[in-house]
Amino acid sequence: MNNIKVNQKLEKRFSVKILSNKVRTYFPNWVYEIILKIRLFFFINNCSGSDFRTLVYSDGSWINRKTTSDLKLIQKYITSKKYKTILQVGTGNMSLYKSANKSFEIFYGITILQEELNYGKDVLKKNHDTRSKILFWNKYSGDFRFLKGNRVDLIIDNDLSSYACCKYHFKKMVSAYSEILQNNGLILVGLKGLGYFDNGFGLTTKTLSRFIEPYGLKVKRTDFCYEIKKIN
Repeated sequence: MNNIKVNQKLEKRFSVKILSNKVRTYFPNWVYEIILKIRLFFFINNCSGSDFRTLVYSDGSWINRKTTSDLKLIQKYITSKKYKTILQVGTGNMSLYKSANKSFEIFYGITILQEELNYGKDVLKKNHDTRSKILFWNKYSGDFRFLKGNRVDLIIDNDLSSYACCKYHFKKMVSAYSEILQNNGLILVGLKGLGYFDNGFGLTTKTLSRFIEPYGLKVKRTDFCYEIKKIN
């Protein structure tokens, strides 16, 4: 198990996240992109020398909430395809597992919330699924040892940088994603989720490209999500 602690903060009524989302809703997209670029420019480069730290998180558990529009589109995208192994980062209400369980052989899900962990394990148990796993894990550590050296066909990370502690650990995660992904595999990111941030930072397509290209990855926008794949 990833050695992490989670500080679940209560949502502030006038937080930077809330005010920025208002801008995103009511102003042209270029205004919100300026906010993202400023936040990214001033965001901390390296939070510490350790991969294991206290994560700050204010979005709360998703087990009793409706599936987001981002994830609904991703679910629609993958249900007509076949994959051997899927890794979902942030299991929420387990809607992806439930809706796409005929699209994969093995499902790995990670979460930083104990409530989601317990719920996810219960869903696997009810489905008599002994091959799949739900784990309490910090993606920003860049440590995916639970895969035991195996690679995955598909990584679903709706909010790629939204909860990042610093740029260093975000890059470490991207590097690890590139390593654990099959050569013909994909990383799927939500259309809204790419630019969303909680305690982390949001990205534009251009800023994402600058982060991922050094690790042999390339991004493309589709009608359903952002696709990130390895550059041949």
